[in-house]
Amino acid sequence: MTAKTSYLYAIALLLLVVNLLVGNGMTTIWDGVEAMLAWQIQHDVAGPTFHEQLAELLMGSTLDPFFLRFSGAIAVVLGLTAYYIFARRLVGTEIVLNTLALAASSLLMANLAKVASGDIWAMMLQWLAYAAMIRYLKQPQLSWQLSFYALAALAIWVQPLQSLIFLLGTAAFLYFMHADGRRLLRLNPWAMGLLTAGGLYALQWLDTGGDTFYIGFRTGRFLWVNAVGILPFLGLVLGGIVEHSQRLGKRDEQAVLYIGALIFALLGHSLALQPLLAMVAARQMRNYFHKGYPHRGLVKAGAVLHLVAAACFLILFMIGSFVQFRGLGFQAGLATGGLYWVWSFVAVVGFVGARASYARLGTIMSGILLTTFFWIQFSPLLEVQRNWAQEIIEPEGPFPKPADQFIVGRGEGAFPGVATYAYAANSNTAVLSNAASLQQAVRAQQAGTVILAPQSWLPPQLDTLQTDTTVYKGWNAPLQPAVWVRCEGKPKLSGK
Repeated sequence: MTAKTSYLYAIALLLLVVNLLVGNGMTTIWDGVEAMLAWQIQHDVAGPTFHEQLAELLMGSTLDPFFLRFSGAIAVVLGLTAYYIFARRLVGTEIVLNTLALAASSLLMANLAKVASGDIWAMMLQWLAYAAMIRYLKQPQLSWQLSFYALAALAIWVQPLQSLIFLLGTAAFLYFMHADGRRLLRLNPWAMGLLTAGGLYALQWLDTGGDTFYIGFRTGRFLWVNAVGILPFLGLVLGGIVEHSQRLGKRDEQAVLYIGALIFALLGHSLALQPLLAMVAARQMRNYFHKGYPHRGLVKAGAVLHLVAAACFLILFMIGSFVQFRGLGFQAGLATGGLYWVWSFVAVVGFVGARASYARLGTIMSGILLTTFFWIQFSPLLEVQRNWAQEIIEPEGPFPKPADQFIVGRGEGAFPGVATYAYAANSNTAVLSNAASLQQAVRAQQAGTVILAPQSWLPPQLDTLQTDTTVYKGWNAPLQPAVWVRCEGKPKLSGK
C-alpha cells in the first residue's frame, strides 16, 4: 500500500466523522420515529432496547437533537473500528481498509446514523456478529466465541427478528456449504440465539414491534435505500456478485462466505446488507487491476451507467432547487450534486484507463463529499421549510403562561416533531390521534388553551374567529407540504 493510498483512507475516515456530526444540532427533529423516541425520553418511558436506553442516557432531560442523534455516530465509529480488529488478519489490511473507505462513502450508512433510530445499531451489530462468527469459523478460540455471543445478543436485543433470521440462517448455510462448517456446532449460534430471545422475552425486553426503526420489514424501502447506498461503487458490487455467484458451485470459500450472508441479509431484511456489499466491492477494487480479472467489462458498465444516471438526476435536482429556493437553491444543488458527478467521472476514468489511484479516489470521495456538502450546503435551505415546528412553539411576542394547556395533533400518520418542542416548552402537552379527539378536547379545555393541530383536523364547525389564529406552512419529515394552525384562547364549537 502506497503512502498516497494511506492518506486517502485517513482523509476518508476523517470526513466520515465530520459527516456523522455536522448539522445534527441544527436540524429540526424529524417526524415519525425520531420524534416518537424523543417524546418517550421526555416522558421517561423509553423502550427497553439497548439503543433506546443509550439515547435516553445521552439526551437526558433537555431536548437537544445533537445528543439525541449522537448514539448513531458512536455506533458507526465503534463498528468500523471493531471490524478492522476482527478482519485485518483474515483478509489483509488492504481489503479491510477498502471496506472501511467504501462503507464511509455509502450514501446510506452515514446518513442513517444522523437520525435517531435503531437502524444504525442494528446494521453495525448484525454485521459485527457475522464477522465474529467468520473469525471463529477460521480460528475457533474462546475469545471469538465470546465476542460472537456478546454481539449477537446485543443485535437480538436491538432488532430480534432480523437478527435471528440473518445470523441463524447464515450459520446454517455455512454449516452445510463451508469446508469447516462443522466447527459451528461448538459455537451453536442456533441455541444461543433462541435462548437469548427467550431470556429477553422473560425480562419483557424483547421488542418485535419495530416502532423505533425507519426501515424494518418494509421490503420496498429496504431494497430502495440499500440500492441508493451502493451507488458510488455500483460497478464493483455488480462485478463481485457475478464473480461469487459463479464460484459458489465450486465451493470457493469467499463465495460461500459472501453469498450466504447476502442471501439471508435479503431474506431477513438485515441492514448488514450494506456493509456486506461494501466487503464484496472492496475485494473487487483490489482484483480489478490484476491481470486476467474476468469481470472488468461489467464493472466499467456499472460505473458508466451510474455516471449517466447521476448526470440526469443532477439536472433535475438543480432545476427543482432553483424553483424552490431560487439562486441559493441552484448554487447549493450545483455544489452538492456537481461534486458528486465530478468525482464519479474521475472514478470512471480510473476504471476505463486502468488507473487504480483514480478509480479508488473517485469512488471513495464521490459518496463522502456528497454527504458532506448535502448537510453543509443544502440542509440549511431545507430548514427554511422545516423549522416551522419550532416557530409554532416559539412565536414572536408573549408566550402563553406555563399553566396553559397545549394540544398537539398527531398528524397524518407520522408522530409530529412539533410535539417534542411543545412539551419542552410546556409539560402539559398532550398528543391526540384524530380530529374527533380534538373536538372533544376543545369542549373540555378551559380558557387560555393553545391548540396546535394539522389544518385537515379543523372541522367547519370549529369557530376560531374569537382566538388569535396563525397558519404555518412548511414540509414534514418526507419533505411533503404540511399546514398547521395555532389557535390561542378558548375556541368554541359553533352552536355550542
